[in-house]
Amino acid sequence: MKIPLVGNIVDRIKYRGASTGLNQTKNSFKMAGYLLAPFLVGFIVAKTFLPKQYEDIATLGVLFFWVVGIVLFYSNSKTKASSYLPFPQSHWFFPDGQQVSYDLMVPPNGVEELIKYEDGSRLIRVFFKSSCAYQETDRPYPEIFDHALWKIPTNFNDTFKRNAEGEFFFDGLFISHPACENIQVTVIKWDERGSYRLPYCVITGCSYWAQKAIANEGKDLTEEENKKIVTDLEATESYVKELKTKNNELVTRNAFLETEAEYYTNKAPRDMKEFSDKRIKRIRTEVGDIMDTDQSWKDRILNLKTLAYAIVIMGMLLLVSHFILGYP
Repeated sequence: MKIPLVGNIVDRIKYRGASTGLNQTKNSFKMAGYLLAPFLVGFIVAKTFLPKQYEDIATLGVLFFWVVGIVLFYSNSKTKASSYLPFPQSHWFFPDGQQVSYDLMVPPNGVEELIKYEDGSRLIRVFFKSSCAYQETDRPYPEIFDHALWKIPTNFNDTFKRNAEGEFFFDGLFISHPACENIQVTVIKWDERGSYRLPYCVITGCSYWAQKAIANEGKDLTEEENKKIVTDLEATESYVKELKTKNNELVTRNAFLETEAEYYTNKAPRDMKEFSDKRIKRIRTEVGDIMDTDQSWKDRILNLKTLAYAIVIMGMLLLVSHFILGYP
């Protein structure tokens, strides 16, 4: 008998490292680590363990094999990726309102048709190369799944034309692929499977729906739906017109501010120079030249220090005249 909590933990050990959604920054650092680590290891080994006279040759050898290794690694990864059915940046809507994007890689034999409905739609089980993780707001641990149930409008090949160029993160590298499709997946509910839950989804965005919308041109819509589309279109056009008007006002305002800025940029230096010249002239008039280090004879004589000396000398002369010469 399997204890639920223990079973939950055991089932999740093999899914360690599951994708929690697209993170370009994290993937970029991963790719940099995968590419630079071999070169750094080889360089450190060459510098540490080889004799000094062989360091330069060893460094060149490490650089050569590193470049060759990157080319071979990329070619091998691209060859492996070409055997998968890629759905890069697939956008998932979950029942609790969250939206997450995943790079999905479906193996060649990873699609299994379960039910064909009377309207031509199918229920298929789709397996992924890497497991995906999703954390619901009201659950203590993330849901981790490596396959899902998809309801598609017709057979797989007609639902997904996969005729667009795309790029996705694969084995530590960003790989381009000529047969991709960006899809929109809406999770209707979670299918309980004992210790884990499986997402039951409806494909709400794919090349099939896009072609159908383009071909119908609204002919199959009701009168009320057509009126709503026309109303929305008119509202959108009005909003765009308002934005264009505001944009023209901003362009005019920006041109005025640029003219003002240019005027003051050119005028300010002249005004500041004139102001500085007048200020220095006034200072020179009142207290002399502030740049002179030697005082003029007038400044040296006519100042408070000279006045103090004069008062002291006059006092001494008065004392001498009084006590020695007898003048009152």
